[in-house]
Amino acid sequence: MVDLIKFIRNSVEMSQQEFADQLRIAFATVNRWENGKTTPPPSAQKAIYQFCVEHDIDLAGFVINILTKQKEELKKYNPNIEIFFHGSKSGLEGDISPRSRSQCDFGKGFYMSTEVFHPLTLICNYKKPILYFAAIDKTDLKILELPTDIRWAFVVAYNRGKLESVKEKKLYRKYADYIRDYDLIIGDIADDRMFYVLDNFFEGNITDKGLV
Repeated sequence: MVDLIKFIRNSVEMSQQEFADQLRIAFATVNRWENGKTTPPPSAQKAIYQFCVEHDIDLAGFVINILTKQKEELKKYNPNIEIFFHGSKSGLEGDISPRSRSQCDFGKGFYMSTEVFHPLTLICNYKKPILYFAAIDKTDLKILELPTDIRWAFVVAYNRGKLESVKEKKLYRKYADYIRDYDLIIGDIADDRMFYVLDNFFEGNITDKGLV
C-alpha cells in the first residue's frame, strides 16, 4: 500500500499536501499511509480509486507489475519453483482441498494461474477479495501438462463436477484414473462460461470440436 499511494501521487506530480486536499483529508493522514504506519480505510480506498479513474491512472497495471517483479525475484533463487496466483472472493478457510467447494471459489479443485491478471479479473468486483501466492517446487512432482484438446475439456469437466451424472460410466472412471497420480496439472484456464459450453456438449447441442 505504501508503494501504491506513492505511485498514485507521483503519477499526477502532487505533493502529499496537494493529494490530501484532493481527497479532503489531512496531510498527516497521507504521510502516515506513505510511512506504513496506517492503511486507508474502505471509505478512503473508494476515494482513492475514484481519484485514479478521474486522472486515468493505470492502477491495475501497477499492481500487476509489482506482483510480476516479485514472482521473477523468487524464481531467481530456484529455477524449479513455479509461482501461482489464486483469487478468492472472501478468503480461504481451513486446509486447501479439492473436496470442498466452500474452500475453492472457482471450481471443484484448487485453481491457480501463472499469470496474476487472471485471478484478479475474477475477484475484482467482490467486497473482500484476497489474492494468494503459491510457490511450488516442481523438482520431485509428477506433472501433467495438458494441451487444449478434448482431454483438457474433460479434465475441466471432471474437476468442475460436470461428470457426476455419469459417475458409474467408463467415461467418468477414465478421467478419474487419468489424473489420479499427478501432483500438479497444468493447462489453460476455463472461465465460468465453460459451464454453459459443457452443458451444451452433454446435451448434444455441440460437437467435441465445438467444445474445445
